[in-house]
Amino acid sequence: MNTVDQSGPRHHGFTWPPRDAGHEDVIPATGRETKTRPSRACQRGWGSTLLAAERYWLGGDCLTIDDARRAGHWSPDAPGTYCDRCGGTNGEYEMDEFGCARCRGMTMPWARFVRLGSYEGEMARFIQELKFQRRRSRGVGLGRALADQLERAGVLDGPGQRVCVAPVPMTWRRRMARGVDHALALARSASRSLEIDCCRLLSARYRPSQRSVAASQRSRNLRGAFRLRRDRNLANWRVVLIDDVSTTGATLRAAARAVLAGAGGSGDAPEIWVASVAVTPDRDRRTPGDQPAYDCANSLAESAG
Repeated sequence: MNTVDQSGPRHHGFTWPPRDAGHEDVIPATGRETKTRPSRACQRGWGSTLLAAERYWLGGDCLTIDDARRAGHWSPDAPGTYCDRCGGTNGEYEMDEFGCARCRGMTMPWARFVRLGSYEGEMARFIQELKFQRRRSRGVGLGRALADQLERAGVLDGPGQRVCVAPVPMTWRRRMARGVDHALALARSASRSLEIDCCRLLSARYRPSQRSVAASQRSRNLRGAFRLRRDRNLANWRVVLIDDVSTTGATLRAAARAVLAGAGGSGDAPEIWVASVAVTPDRDRRTPGDQPAYDCANSLAESAG
């Protein structure tokens, strides 16, 4: 199996013939060997050539996720720095067994919320490059990092526990407009790292972009947007729904409820976990000197959904 040497300096020049175009960003696993699979394009000569050209001409010399982590530009959020019910950022002593001030008193359709970080700085850049610049390697790296975070949270714990990951789906028209299904890229990478199945459980119906409606109307906007693809026996399964960014949580709630509603006749209901790469910071938590990262990307998100 080909491996990438992460210990030495990285060579960013254009190499012919391309020898490493199929490799993916690697986040160190927690004490076990990671496995990679080359993409389909890398199994063909022209596909390998195109990926090498993309790496060179479209910014292949930028920091990888692993580079940024080692350089101290970002690190995964530690347990206790965010609420495991809603994913919101919290300070010390701001959480208890009932959640935080953001979600206390709310009923959640999931058992656990896991996130990688806050939607700002390097994390915002990585996500925007995946969504709007179609850099699938970002999805691979972020998916692996999210898998490590899920594993630390105990997603695989329990003897005989059956676990799968499922992406929050997008409609075909949005997929055509963006050129990449970012949630699917994240879910596939996470599933390979965790060595569990990635299941496309849900289908999506078109709705206006969440950023185009008021926050108070986002749950209504997503009513009926997702449904289980077909009758599935999800009894006693742990289903991890994966998305890139959570702002109000409305999308993840709608997806989780669709899984529970579709699996209602299958016996014991599945246990739902949700995993978001990043959570948008609450505005009232920003200090006066803070500036939102990627204002231009946020405007793109309003139009693209």
